Amino acid sequence: MDKIFVPPEFTNHYQKILASANFKPDLSIHTIKKGRVIVDIKNECFGVMDDTGILVPQSVSSHRSHARHLKNMRCQYVDCDAVYCGGGMAIAHFGHFLVEGINRIWPVFDKKYKNCKFVFATTGNRPVPKYITEMLTLAGIPHENIMFLNKPVAFRTVYIPDEAFDWQRYTSPTMVEICNQISASIKLSIKTYDKIYVSRAAMGDRKTVGEEVIQHIFEKNGYKIIYPEQLSIQEQIYLIKNCKYLAGCAGTALHLALFMPRGGTVIQIKRNSQPDDNLFTQNLINKTVGLNTVLIWGSTETIPTEHFTAHPQIIGPNQYFVDFLTAMKFHYDDTDLIVPDDIWQEYNNNVARYNRELGGKLIRRVKKTVIRAFSCIIPTRHGRKITREFLERVLKYKNKL
Repeated sequence: MDKIFVPPEFTNHYQKILASANFKPDLSIHTIKKGRVIVDIKNECFGVMDDTGILVPQSVSSHRSHARHLKNMRCQYVDCDAVYCGGGMAIAHFGHFLVEGINRIWPVFDKKYKNCKFVFATTGNRPVPKYITEMLTLAGIPHENIMFLNKPVAFRTVYIPDEAFDWQRYTSPTMVEICNQISASIKLSIKTYDKIYVSRAAMGDRKTVGEEVIQHIFEKNGYKIIYPEQLSIQEQIYLIKNCKYLAGCAGTALHLALFMPRGGTVIQIKRNSQPDDNLFTQNLINKTVGLNTVLIWGSTETIPTEHFTAHPQIIGPNQYFVDFLTAMKFHYDDTDLIVPDDIWQEYNNNVARYNRELGGKLIRRVKKTVIRAFSCIIPTRHGRKITREFLERVLKYKNKL
């Protein structure tokens, strides 16, 4: 059963989100003879085109830029069949890889596609992280059949599977099959725990100030505190697949709930005080697996922020967190609710440093207005993105992580 502990004025907002998980029961694989996987690094876009140069709509994700403008791009030809698996941000960010990097690989379960290359578009300059290849091989794709493309390539046939999970729209039972295959392939001999808290406290500048106070209360109530960046990907998945309760601040680490057993509970602590956050995606993950969602408004920040931001954030045992403790029958002392002065000092110092590096609130607002004004006059989506990123570099405007 889902539960929320938030300010009353936002109750309906979050209840609607919790009720909005959509399922797509039937997925299809689309066959494109002489298909071309198009990758445009300059404009950071990708997709599949047929032999006439038309972008295949099934290769499009609603939240990514796609190569609609590259009709006459020359392609190297590879005489084999390929399964198109998307790419872009999914190859550069762990959280995005979990929700949109493995969501098209499900043909691996069908012998018909066992000799195909599983193709991913890479549009960034960074090398492909080791954990990506590791997870793909755990899913059953032979290492030699994994192909990362940073340039256009034509294949004998390109198969385009529907996305098993679209983090802005829907999920499907197939996503569970993919994650179950990955977790079942991991055989480790390490201690497991029923209750786990994934902490951001070891993330340096990206940490959430005050989390140590919160996680200490969870620890007193039987939760094992883990720091994901200090563990291998197999260790992370193995621990999560054996736990019944997973708690932590909103963010990538909680997306590991995809590997939890059905019937468990995910406790998400909201770390920003603007209403919009990533609850839709996290709840969609939870509903995919069959988990309960608990949302706690944990933010105590004095400067309201968005979820995706580089601005310092702080959480603490506010009234909504205390309501959660009471409802869940957690054990705690009044001293556990005291936030030391040095926590607030750390937050204020981080805010001051952020303002020194990026300008005060007024200056950042002016920069944001200039960036939006110039970007909106660009006619294409990928053109606006490139313009926006260029202006952000020139103006030294870094609002999002």
